[in-house]
Amino acid sequence: MGGVINGFLSGFLLSGSITYLTVLKFHNDQRIVSEALNDTTMLVKNHGKVVEPQSNVIFYKKRMMKEAIKDIWNYEVIKSVNWLYSLNISATTDSLLDKLLPAPEGLYNTDPDSN
Repeated sequence: MGGVINGFLSGFLLSGSITYLTVLKFHNDQRIVSEALNDTTMLVKNHGKVVEPQSNVIFYKKRMMKEAIKDIWNYEVIKSVNWLYSLNISATTDSLLDKLLPAPEGLYNTDPDSN
């Protein structure tokens, strides 16, 4: 009996979710079509009329101090991370280790005739 109930609830959930997604898609498509029809209607109504030029003035909105501080902080963090990535850590540590811990004599065989 438990399998029948689980199957029924699973089917109900599946069909309900498919129906919900279909309704969402339908509403989205309906909105797109409505916007296209409204644009077309405006074009037909305004056909032949002189269009007044729009102003080229740009209005700037003053930022809040909090946003400005966040932008400065983000810039500084990015700058410091880029600086860290630009360091050649491997070469620096290799040269530092060579200076601090020189290799013992004979560890590396550099003489080709000693074979």
